Amino acid sequence: MKTIHLVWASILALALSFVLVTACSSSSTSCTIGKESCPCTQGGACDPGLSCKSNQCVKLDGGGAGGGSTTTNPTTTTTGNPGTGGSPGTGGSPGTGGAGGGLPPGDGGPTSDLGKACAGPADCTGGLQCVKSTDTTWLNQGGPAKGYCSLPCMTQSTCAPFGGLCVDLSALATDPPNPWCLQLCSWGGASDAATRAAKCHGRADVACYKPPATDAGAPPSFCSPTCSQDADCGTRKCDPISNVCVDMPSTGLALGAKCDPNNDQCGGTCLPLTKAQFCSQPCVLGSINQCNHTAGALTTGAHGLCALQQTGSAAGDLGFCSQECEAVADCSDKTDPGGTCDLTVKMVAGHGVCTWP
Repeated sequence: MKTIHLVWASILALALSFVLVTACSSSSTSCTIGKESCPCTQGGACDPGLSCKSNQCVKLDGGGAGGGSTTTNPTTTTTGNPGTGGSPGTGGSPGTGGAGGGLPPGDGGPTSDLGKACAGPADCTGGLQCVKSTDTTWLNQGGPAKGYCSLPCMTQSTCAPFGGLCVDLSALATDPPNPWCLQLCSWGGASDAATRAAKCHGRADVACYKPPATDAGAPPSFCSPTCSQDADCGTRKCDPISNVCVDMPSTGLALGAKCDPNNDQCGGTCLPLTKAQFCSQPCVLGSINQCNHTAGALTTGAHGLCALQQTGSAAGDLGFCSQECEAVADCSDKTDPGGTCDLTVKMVAGHGVCTWP
C-alpha cells in the first residue's frame, strides 16, 4: 500500500487532457463534500455513482472535473499553523499554512531567494537555508532536485516576508509535522517567456501546484519540488512517488504500463483517465527535458513527455508523463482500446506520445 504523504496524487481524480504545453479555460473552485472531485464524508461515503479513493469522490472510469492536485485536501488553518495531512494509509497531502500571517500575491511577492536552486548556504540569502538534493529532510527521506532555498516554519508569518507558504512536508500522514516555507506561485495564466521565468524561478524541476478547493475556498498555489527523472538528482535517484531525490526510489510498473487504480502497482502512480489507466508520474509543463525523454532510440527503458495537464494550466505548472512512441505498438498499455501514437508533437519532441483521444 502506498502511504507517501504526496503533494500531487489527487490530480488523479481530475479530467486530464493530452497536450504538450498549455490548455485554456478554468475550473470551478467550489466543492461540496460527497460530490464528484470533492472530499468524501468522514465515513468514506460519496454521492451515488461515485467512489471514495484517497479521500476524494471520483468516477472509477476516469474521474471528473475540478481544479486541484493532492490526495486529500490540504489542511488549512486560520491561525497559520501547518496542516497535518491526510488519514493514515491513504497517502495524505501536505498541509498548507493558513492566511493568518498574510499572503503576498503569487509570483509577485517580495523578491527573495525562496525556491531558488542551491548547492550550499551561500546560494540562499536573507536567512534562508539550502535544502540540498543530497539531504534527507523532505518527504520520503529525500532532498529537492538541484536544491531549494527554504526555511522551517511553524506559522505562516515565518514564510510571508519571503513570498512563501508554510507547507507540511512530512513523508507519512502518521509522521510528526515537518513544515517548511515553499514559494507561492500563480497557477495557470500565460506561457510566454517572461511569465514562465517568474513562475517558480523558471525552474524545470519545481512545479506550481494548485491544491483543490475546500468549503473555505481555494488554497494558494505553491512551488513544490518535482523531479521526473534520475538525471535531475545527480548521484541519487528520483523517487516517482514523492518526486524528490532519494537513495532507494519506489519500485513497480514502468511508465506507460497498464495499471489498476484500485490496486496501484506502479513505480509512480496509476492515472485513472476516462479511456485509459496507465502508470505515470508528475512533471513540470513546458519543458521537453522531463519524464526520461529521449530524441534517440526508444529501445532502452521507458521514455516519456510531460504531455498531460489540467484544463487551465500553463508552462511551469504540474503535469503528468505519458509514454513516447513512433507507432501505437510502442505504447505499453495494449489493453485499453482506442490508443494512438500522436505524432503531431514529433517536430518539437523528437517522437510522438501515446494518447487515448
